[in-house]
Amino acid sequence: AKGAINITGGELYAFSASEDAINRGGSDTSKDFVLSGGYVCGWSNGNDGIDSNGNIYLKGATVYAVCTKGSPEVAVDANSEARKALYLQSGTLVSIGGLENGSYTGCYSTTAWNKNGWHTLYGPDGSALLTFKAPASSSNGTMVVYADGKQPTLQKGTLEDGGTPFWSGYGYADANLSDSSEIPLSSYKSGGTFR
Repeated sequence: AKGAINITGGELYAFSASEDAINRGGSDTSKDFVLSGGYVCGWSNGNDGIDSNGNIYLKGATVYAVCTKGSPEVAVDANSEARKALYLQSGTLVSIGGLENGSYTGCYSTTAWNKNGWHTLYGPDGSALLTFKAPASSSNGTMVVYADGKQPTLQKGTLEDGGTPFWSGYGYADANLSDSSEIPLSSYKSGGTFR
């Protein structure tokens, strides 16, 4: 899209083998990308998972962003060259493949995720926020997670039957993992400066 994007609900899944999966493009950098509700997945094997030429605001949506290619492409790319940034205010984010330098706190990271495996992100109260399947490979092996800016828990295991599938079967709500084990998370800091 060339104009502003505001996703308020529903389910959006976009896959690209060579381009940005979801892109708020165009030359007008004053138009922003706001994720205020719903389940959103941008997965690219050749470019950014989610990209915006303006700011990106996470305000309540559940977002899964994947970039398997590696630098200079990332999973979530705000236009830092124009002094735009990713702002995490509320909601859930799972990112595999890096985040653009920007202005955000409350993220945690790990490199101990299972390629092509199932994972569940839990909030601080123990509620399952998202069950998702990781890519088979990623040039940037860091997974970054965000859960309303609070310390979440991440587990890996085998997907059991049950739950509600979305994103062409790459995500589930209310699913359970068997043979699960906890993945240690470390506090993640952004680059802190705009490029």
